[in-house]
Amino acid sequence: FTSAQIAAILPTQIAQLTDNQVAKLTADQTVGLTSTQAKSLVLGVLDSLTSDAVLALAPATLAAITPTAFPALDGDAFANFSTAQIAALTPAQLATLVDGQTSLIGSEQAAALSAAQLAKVAAADAVKLSAEAIPAIKTTAIGSLAVDSFTEAAASYLTAEQAAAMTSKQISKLPAAAVGGLTAEFVAALTPGAFK
Repeated sequence: FTSAQIAAILPTQIAQLTDNQVAKLTADQTVGLTSTQAKSLVLGVLDSLTSDAVLALAPATLAAITPTAFPALDGDAFANFSTAQIAALTPAQLATLVDGQTSLIGSEQAAALSAAQLAKVAAADAVKLSAEAIPAIKTTAIGSLAVDSFTEAAASYLTAEQAAAMTSKQISKLPAAAVGGLTAEFVAALTPGAFK
């Protein structure tokens, strides 16, 4: 099938594809999937797409995948999402991240996350962000990051610029075990308002 032929398939037909049929879709074919078709991809079928096929999805098509099917996405594909693809993910999709997906977010991807997206990443998943991802989070978005489960290591990745942008509520939710990881630069950058 060509990408044009794939684009012509009805969403109801997409929903009836078997795992084996979906696994055979190539990147050249999935690039033709529409947002309406992507909504028809369900858990159990979506996980049959190869990494290359997932990476070929347009950002808008990727954003149309139902949140309940999103955890099935291939980990390699998730790790290689473009910044445009990461930025297109809905907060509802990010709320369904599973173990392994959060830790695959790289620095460029983390920098593309909005405050609304970060607000949906559970505290238990936020602590799994990497040493490269945490400091890359924009100061305009850091105020939405759940730090309730941060470890000493995770806290040590926070930057002084992020300290100035964090809310007093966030600072108060840092676990005692995490406080020891805060750098001197981070602590020095805290504003008086951080201790309300």
